[in-house]
Amino acid sequence: MRERGVVIDGPDPKTLIGPISPAEIREAVRGELKERLRGWSDGSWPAEEMTHRGAQAFEIETVCRALQTIETAELMTKAQAVAWALDTLPGRWRSLIEWSQALRGDRTRDETKVAEVMSFLRWAVSEVRG
Repeated sequence: MRERGVVIDGPDPKTLIGPISPAEIREAVRGELKERLRGWSDGSWPAEEMTHRGAQAFEIETVCRALQTIETAELMTKAQAVAWALDTLPGRWRSLIEWSQALRGDRTRDETKVAEVMSFLRWAVSEVRG
């Protein structure tokens, strides 16, 4: 809102919200990644949310966006973050990320990728500890 919001009516968001430092952005995103891993690991997220392809694709995109944000301290779209991830992350994740793009929005239940998605999430959390 503050950086890219368009004022239609009322005050400019910059007069209401102070700037957020790159360190604050990175810390918030690290915390969100850890929370997502906890939710996927401890069963607190409903199985339905973990076992359909669309949710798995969403999670992969979210991890890409989080990693990109931590690296650059810029907030990009998921599509931009996925492109960044394909160019930047280790090759071992390429096929999973590409798979996620092919099955975005697919509500088919499929547990075959759950372990790999969790592995990607665990890897991401281990990469951003700080």
